[in-house]
Amino acid sequence: MASDTNASRMTMGLHTIVAIVIGYFSPMMAAMYGTNWIAVLVGLVVLVAVGFLSEKLVTKKGMKFWAANGIFVYLLIWLVSWTYFINLV
Repeated sequence: MASDTNASRMTMGLHTIVAIVIGYFSPMMAAMYGTNWIAVLVGLVVLVAVGFLSEKLVTKKGMKFWAANGIFVYLLIWLVSWTYFINLV
């Protein structure tokens, strides 16, 4: 039980930190290339890469675990931080 909780916390923390960093760079990528699709593509590629990294770190596999502790957290934090940082400019 404690192992599952620690795995969830580590995965959510990793996805949150990476999502904030990518959210910071997304407005810059969108401005540099003139389209938001490049930033979306980079954000999704990073999501998959962080998903593989978190599977290696916590040795948990499965789409259900990754969706609950990674995908939803990453997408929410990434979009909120992207919106925040784009409005600072």
